[in-house]
Amino acid sequence: MSFSETFAGCVAACALLLVIPASASAQVCKESNGNFSGKANLACDMRYRDQIVACDKKNPNDPNEVIGTRASCPPKPMPMIDTPKKSYIADYSPYLFQYPRDEESPEKLYSGPYALGTPGDASRTFQLFGETAPGTTRKDSCRTRLKLPSDPTSAGDWAKFIRLQTDNCTNEYILNAALYPFQKEASRILSHDDPENPGKLLDLQSECQPLRIAPGEQNEYNADTYLKAAWIKLLEDPTYRKTTGPMRCVPCVNGGLSAEGLPCDREPHLPCDVTLSNPVKAPSPFPEVRLSSIATVPYEEINDPSHPFSPRWDFLLNDRDYGNLSLNLLNSPEVAVAIQAALKTYMTDTKNAVFCAGNKNAEDESDAQKKEDAEVKVDVLEFRRKDFEKSLEKRAGYNAVCHQTKALYGGQTQRGIPQFIAIMGGSFCFKAKFFPFAPFVESQSIDCWKCFGLEGKVNGNDKDSQPPCTTNYLGKDLKIKGRKFPGLLNEFKRDANCGRKFDKVCRDLRAPYTSLNKLKMRYHNPNDKDDPNGDNVVLKEGALEGMTFKEYFGNHMPYPKIWDLGHSLQKTPPADRNSQPPTDTTGQYTAIVGVGREAAANVASNAAPADANGKKAADSFTDQRCKTQGWGKQTNPLGVSFGGVQVSVPNPTSSWTETKLYQTRTLRHVGLSCLGRYEKVFKPGGAENLMALISAGEWDQLVIAKCARLPGGRTKDCQYMTIKEYTAAGNPPDDDSIVYLKQPKTEASPRAWRGYISAAKPENQYPSFGGNGNTDNLIRGLDNAEMGDIILMPNGPNDKDGLPKLAFVFATKLEKDGTHCERDKSCYVRVFEPDNGKWPDVCGTTDTWGEMKSRHYFKPGHLPKKARDEYARIGSIKDCEETKIALCEQSAWNRLTTYRIRKDIRKGCETKDKAVECGGEQ
Repeated sequence: MSFSETFAGCVAACALLLVIPASASAQVCKESNGNFSGKANLACDMRYRDQIVACDKKNPNDPNEVIGTRASCPPKPMPMIDTPKKSYIADYSPYLFQYPRDEESPEKLYSGPYALGTPGDASRTFQLFGETAPGTTRKDSCRTRLKLPSDPTSAGDWAKFIRLQTDNCTNEYILNAALYPFQKEASRILSHDDPENPGKLLDLQSECQPLRIAPGEQNEYNADTYLKAAWIKLLEDPTYRKTTGPMRCVPCVNGGLSAEGLPCDREPHLPCDVTLSNPVKAPSPFPEVRLSSIATVPYEEINDPSHPFSPRWDFLLNDRDYGNLSLNLLNSPEVAVAIQAALKTYMTDTKNAVFCAGNKNAEDESDAQKKEDAEVKVDVLEFRRKDFEKSLEKRAGYNAVCHQTKALYGGQTQRGIPQFIAIMGGSFCFKAKFFPFAPFVESQSIDCWKCFGLEGKVNGNDKDSQPPCTTNYLGKDLKIKGRKFPGLLNEFKRDANCGRKFDKVCRDLRAPYTSLNKLKMRYHNPNDKDDPNGDNVVLKEGALEGMTFKEYFGNHMPYPKIWDLGHSLQKTPPADRNSQPPTDTTGQYTAIVGVGREAAANVASNAAPADANGKKAADSFTDQRCKTQGWGKQTNPLGVSFGGVQVSVPNPTSSWTETKLYQTRTLRHVGLSCLGRYEKVFKPGGAENLMALISAGEWDQLVIAKCARLPGGRTKDCQYMTIKEYTAAGNPPDDDSIVYLKQPKTEASPRAWRGYISAAKPENQYPSFGGNGNTDNLIRGLDNAEMGDIILMPNGPNDKDGLPKLAFVFATKLEKDGTHCERDKSCYVRVFEPDNGKWPDVCGTTDTWGEMKSRHYFKPGHLPKKARDEYARIGSIKDCEETKIALCEQSAWNRLTTYRIRKDIRKGCETKDKAVECGGEQ
């Protein structure tokens, strides 16, 4: 084994053991009815909004006294990836998703003399693929299952197909984990969070993104129904459809129908030309999974991989479709006959015969955006369809029968008790005249339509001309008019015998549903013309583009219920949280937040005063999330419609693919089924942290406590300052009210909290360290590289679009070294590349996470002839953009910048304190 292979293996093994940071737990106080039990210490917010924040602790013996406490974490950890509203990656290179191929077997990965990493084929990728050992019961791997009619030919097509293979592998992992909602932990990794319990393992609470879940989750539908459907169509039979049946692969166009105006395939599924070579039968019997069981685990998690808003896709009709006589997709012929008979007989305009949401005057709106927002349709989810159609059947049937029912005896006045009884029992309404002194009565049967004051047909768009039983949520059921008596056919009631009130039927149809996927969602509409100040925008920093509800379904209700709110998003939530206002358009802008902190300190900010400069804590804590978006420049990167969902740039399917891969890697790496907290699970094995480890960077600092003095030598309201801050204050003396605890403490920052090369804000970019950078240690061009330098690649390994990465220089062959490499055309720098592999997830983590791979970056034109010939033979590029080759040509040789960490001496630091962060906000 070569030195590079030995070193890389050691680094990989050591990384898994060493990168977990030291104790990051903090003394915290939980939120109680929106209030905090102590003064918020926002400088140590290690958790998430709506969960817990670091606080000072109140004295239990004196509620007015706050005891000075300090959480065991640095004053301000570096933020997570803080990217613009759109992904920092303009376009993914296909070489991030495909690999150089074996010339003899194109389905296999190249494993020749210049291969990098583990030899073998795609089944070795990050242990996601492979054969499960005999007798193994838990999920260890998945096999390559998808097969196209013919092999792709271009690198881009191969990339899309391999990425689809990887995506379906994540489906398999997620579905297996979803079958048993109470078994989410299988960790065997020590947490190191509790010094008094060194044997404690990682768990959901420490590693997973927390999610507040509203109490009282009901089981409106069987979760296992959708899990089983997802399993069959993704892993067993690609032709299976739960809902659309024979309309497979008929794409949807505007209006929710096919181009021919027929039903279309809305159900998410594998591409129609894909088959399965290694199908996996669904478990039998399939485990019962309930929504209430899923809700008991309060952490963000994907359970149904087929669609982010599952089971929202499960519908065939929306409310307006019931007025379209060409549709015959109802649950039973009886329902179809009743509705169609009613519409044919009394509706002059059936366009809006059934209407459960929106504004009927929307078509008169001149503003296109407002018009679109007002045209709200309600899709009839399958688990609500039976009750809805049962109500419609009764109403439509009543209207149809009533319209056709003529008066008994031709409506002529009849005399006599027998005739009276017959009219009373066979009429919707009648007139009667009783003679008190004679043993007879005069009675007259009335046409049913006239019982309610209706003449002729009814215009369904005229609010003043409704049928007896309305099918419009704005309409009212009619009463028998005048001095008429209700007959038996109307159950002797003056109100039309329509069953449940239709506004309540519509309310149930619109009600926010609970998704199988427990993901934090927020409302964001940057183009809301009625809200120029953004007052109703919850997600201030921008939604995850391509993952909004509207991009999947348009402005159609029902909207998803937000797990941590207990209701769908709307501007004025009613007291009944299961209700959705019929004209509300807020929910269409619901977006999945993704991975990271969402406005971490906003909730706590009300409890903290502004600093001396008037800056509030919340201003320093913006949304910190991973926002990687796939192939951003391509309308449809996978080349398929995915169930007729109309996609836009960036692609929502792409974003969902990357989020699923992130959860799958959490499951593989730490044995927890959830969306892991990036700072805890993946940042320690990321490129920035491994750079700090290999370069032995020191990040400790000394702090002094400044506290208010209390009688008896006690203190309160302690604040912490660096030695530099203490010195700048002129070594202030103690006085009667303030005491400085001059016994310095060592405050160590985990190496992982050193910022990100991909950060949008310069002060957070690696290696700025809080905005206190020193350009003297940045050197341009690899001709000047030295051993120990860190190469910065903010635009990818080839200085083009791609994942921002780092590389550590541990050997050079350059002209400045006296090697005459320019003459010999053999100049190179040898590097260790951390986390620079394939298949990036939503946070840019690749299949080589936690590892460092040795590579040679050759100057352009200097790549050895044997390597060039080999790459030409197998059809691979020679550029370092291809991460699976050990010898590559660095096309950005003259443009890349190196960071010389050993010369990073910050202003105000002592010589011995090289690389110590002592500026910025410290």
